[in-house]
Amino acid sequence: MTESHESLANVALDATKRLHEMLRLVSLTSPIANDDILQMKALNKASNHAVNAMRRHYTSEAQAASVRQSLLREAIHGELLDRQARGARLEERYQALSDTRNFDSAIDAAKRATSSLDQGISLLCSHHHAATSGTHQAEQMAKAAAAEEVAAGRPM
Repeated sequence: MTESHESLANVALDATKRLHEMLRLVSLTSPIANDDILQMKALNKASNHAVNAMRRHYTSEAQAASVRQSLLREAIHGELLDRQARGARLEERYQALSDTRNFDSAIDAAKRATSSLDQGISLLCSHHHAATSGTHQAEQMAKAAAAEEVAAGRPM
């Protein structure tokens, strides 16, 4: 089982506190030179500062990693939204293109229907060979629709 940096720092800080207390007791009861005890206290103090600095460093690194992770998540989320929007725009374009093609085929079907009606009428009335007004109107509507498509910038 791996211990966290925080728990290891706590263990090290507790050890330096106990060492400092033992040095205080030794200085009162021991004939060891006072200079040696002062030097050991200074080393203990330096190690205590190093442990605290290490703890601050790891805490700030953990916070920075959390911020980076949040930024990456937001960037990925934004990218996914862009892809969805792009897909929706493409779907709309394909739908418009499909509708335009269906409209063109409907115009062609209307032209065929009016021409067959014209043929039927001309068979019934053999003296009348000119196109009827319905054919002329259908052709005008088809031309107007094509002009609107070109003006709107949609391909035919």
